[in-house]
Amino acid sequence: MANRPDRNSRPSPSPADRTRSRTELCPPHHRPIDATFPPTPSCLLAMLILPSVASGTKAEFYASLSHPQTLVLGPFQGRIACTVIPFAKGVCGAAASRRETVVVKDVHEFPGHIACDSASQSEIVVPLVAPSNESEIVGVLDIDASEKNVFDEEDKAGFELLVAVLMQKCKF
Repeated sequence: MANRPDRNSRPSPSPADRTRSRTELCPPHHRPIDATFPPTPSCLLAMLILPSVASGTKAEFYASLSHPQTLVLGPFQGRIACTVIPFAKGVCGAAASRRETVVVKDVHEFPGHIACDSASQSEIVVPLVAPSNESEIVGVLDIDASEKNVFDEEDKAGFELLVAVLMQKCKF
């Protein structure tokens, strides 16, 4: 048992890792078919979003492309959540219908919260607005945490920036 690393600690990236692309660092089952394509949405969730927030967190994309006024579960990391959410329901529906990010410090105090996962205590949802048509919502990015008061204005700004880049670089 001498000098065993803590299982929960993350090792610092090696110099070789720092020079590798994000695509190469994705787990093999999340890598795109051709490295010239961007990483898959699931890989982005696993690499960029989940490590940046509290443990016990899950993240998912919901899409509304084929179902107007309805969000359908897309790529996700963590426990499975609700698979279909109307725009008029819950935090995801509120963000989609308002076309603005919704930060909820305590989900139990949010009117109309949908309890898809009993472990969820706080949540942030960022709408995915079509770059070519600002009135079109193509989905939302939903991030839940198992602790209250996890998300703040800094998180909101960061996730909105991430979504803006995704919307410019990805085709939905």
